Amino acid sequence: MSARSHDGMSATRRRQPAGPRLPYLPGLDGLRGFAILAVVFYHAGLPWMPGGFLGVEIFFVISGYLITSLLLAEWRERGRVDFRAFWLRRARRLLPALFLLLASVLAFAVVFLPAEVAGLRSDAAAAVGYATNWYLIFSQKSYFETVGRPSLLRHLWSLAVEEQFYLLWPLLFAGAARVFRGRHLVWVIAAAAAASVTLMALLYRPDVDPSRVYYGSDTRAAALLIGAGLALVWLPGKPPRWAGRGQGWPANLLGLLALGGLAAFCVRMDEFTPFLYRGGFVAVALASALAIACAVHPTARVIAALLGWGPLRWIGLRCYGIYLWHWPVFMVTRPQLDVALDGVWLLAARLAITALLAEFSYRCVEMPIRTGALGRAWNALRDAHGARRAWLGMRWAAAAAVVALFFVALGGPVVSAQPQPQPAYLAVTEVHVTSPAVSLTPVAPAAPASVVHAPAVYISYAAVAAAAAGEPAANTQPTHTATSTPSEPVSTPAPVRMAAATSMPSAAQAVSSTIPLAAPPPAGREAEAGADFLPSRRRVNPAAYLKTPLKPDKITAIGDSVMVGAANELTGTIASLDLDAALGRQAPAAIELLRTRRAAGELGTVVILHLGSNGAFSGRQLDDVMAVL
Repeated sequence: MSARSHDGMSATRRRQPAGPRLPYLPGLDGLRGFAILAVVFYHAGLPWMPGGFLGVEIFFVISGYLITSLLLAEWRERGRVDFRAFWLRRARRLLPALFLLLASVLAFAVVFLPAEVAGLRSDAAAAVGYATNWYLIFSQKSYFETVGRPSLLRHLWSLAVEEQFYLLWPLLFAGAARVFRGRHLVWVIAAAAAASVTLMALLYRPDVDPSRVYYGSDTRAAALLIGAGLALVWLPGKPPRWAGRGQGWPANLLGLLALGGLAAFCVRMDEFTPFLYRGGFVAVALASALAIACAVHPTARVIAALLGWGPLRWIGLRCYGIYLWHWPVFMVTRPQLDVALDGVWLLAARLAITALLAEFSYRCVEMPIRTGALGRAWNALRDAHGARRAWLGMRWAAAAAVVALFFVALGGPVVSAQPQPQPAYLAVTEVHVTSPAVSLTPVAPAAPASVVHAPAVYISYAAVAAAAAGEPAANTQPTHTATSTPSEPVSTPAPVRMAAATSMPSAAQAVSSTIPLAAPPPAGREAEAGADFLPSRRRVNPAAYLKTPLKPDKITAIGDSVMVGAANELTGTIASLDLDAALGRQAPAAIELLRTRRAAGELGTVVILHLGSNGAFSGRQLDDVMAVL
């Protein structure tokens, strides 16, 4: 990680080991503050920040720019790169805060989340080796789909990408600098970035979980390389002559456009937008490079004032700690699951806890080690004599004993933790089941039926009435479609607009349920198909709405991982069921399955769809679904 990467430290404001130095550039602190806020708000689930994950792309560009600037300064000054000193500086900046996080997360899990310790043990090992992204890829752990609580260390994938860059790039830079000169090296870097962009576009498939291209160092290298290329032509504080050093208004204007573009990407895009993987990420990287170029321009005073705003710089200086701590804090404070809070109060509590932990890390761990506090303490012990030496030796021994006891106490539970047995459905990624055709005529229960509390289902009264009459609702196909929302609890449930007649196969089981059905429309008004009504909490027997029970020849069920988990219950409850569910399935794949079955005459008279666990789908895609049905 660069001197101005996630760690938020400026290259020359702090005392550090001998090495190349860059002028202090407050604009880059502010840009990092902008990026980390986008990431935090995205992980907080704020609906107006669906593309906040693109803040990581901004970090990548900043890292590539500043690391290459340092390497280039050293190369021009000494004619070589001191690899050992370079890597030691990176370790001093990155490892202490990371080790504090890992120890804290493991200790918290041992006490409060013992069932998750075994999984975190593997995650921590990958994090220490800065291989989290490849560990997630090879273990097929999706970034976008999680059953239960996500790993408290999953966010370290981006640090792994950067650290791999820091290990390899100095070697590649030094070798390339000996072979290529000036602009030739820029073109080589541009070609490598283009190769990364092309690989991402080739590997991306809209109907497949994009975690592979999202995690991969090879597919995310373009942003780092774009930052590196910028450093070769636009040194901090020293723009090229053609950029103009006397007039700052072009840099101010372009900088504002770049920042506006980055903000637009963050509020308009989401992780399932195909455009992102087919050029969108590189567009964000180029906009970030333009913002950096303007931020370091010596006469761009407007951009310098905007990005140099005090609170934004404060956040930027601590963004490494904020990035490390915000994710586990958010994951152990899930609304209505871990804590009773929700909404703005929960967000405020999360941000406050994250800020306190990041400040502690910055003041008590990162800064003392970066400024050589450990080295000075050791030198003081070595140079002391007599009683002072004995006193300092006792302090060192006491500190070492406390640390040793902590790791011994932590090591036992962590090493001995056994993975929890997983449900059988988690061992498979796809389920295809076809049940024999059996009549769905309900049978009256011998004893009073127990009350089952089902999740709220927003449906149209007109659809229920049409189903009871055995007729489709107005402007719909004869097929009855039941679309459900994901079963994982969410903090802010949103009503689902039903655009077609809705049937409930479970109603045929003649079990009295407390189901919030849609309230009927006002008297004298016809309910339009697809209209939304407020749910009613009155107790109803769903079978009462089906005066003539549905007797479909076959029911088709197509869904994602939630349906994979429910496959046994569905097939054991619903007869004549043709079920096709797959982990990570998205709308395009489901639409293609519907079309294939319709063309082959295999589509049931009742269709159950469960989509949306892996990302939202557009209105056009919903129209495509209804066109098939």
